[in-house]
This record gives sequence, C-alpha cells and structure tokens, in this order.
Amino acid sequence: MLARSSDESRALPRLGIIVARRHLPKATARNQFKRAVRESFRHRQHDLPALDVIVLARPGGNTMDNAELFQELDRAWRKLGKQATSRSPAKTG
Repeated sequence: MLARSSDESRALPRLGIIVARRHLPKATARNQFKRAVRESFRHRQHDLPALDVIVLARPGGNTMDNAELFQELDRAWRKLGKQATSRSPAKTG
C-alpha cells in the first residue's frame, strides 16, 4: 500500500487499485480483490486524512479468503491513519 498527501482542497482520501494478472491470474479473483478493497475503503475512508492511497496486489493474495483480506486491510487502514496523523505538515517559506 502506498500513500501520499493529496491536494489541500480535497477533504476525503482517494483510492487506486493495481492488480497484475500474474499475481491473480483469473479475472474473477482480480474483481473479487478489487471489490473487497473498495468495500473496506468505503467503510474506513472517513477515518483517514486526505491522502491518495494506492493498493497493490502482491503474490499470494489469491490464497486469502475475504475475512483474512478484510482483516489485513483494516490493519493497514489503521496503520496508515496513525502514520498520517503523527506526521506534522511541512511548512514552506
């Protein structure tokens, strides 16, 4: 998962999902992964600061069931939220 700060004008985070065919060869598995990530993000987006978040599928993602995937994503959202709030914004000038 990658994240970077978004424009100051945005109030909510944005999500991007990248799933390579070599990591999840079947289209149904890729679509299921993307649906699960979007659903998890939809539930947690109001707890996240204004970030651009990119989720990358890695090898072994097809061995997880939905419950494990949601658990991993929930842990990642919490970690991302803590990291973003602990960093102070950079001041220019």
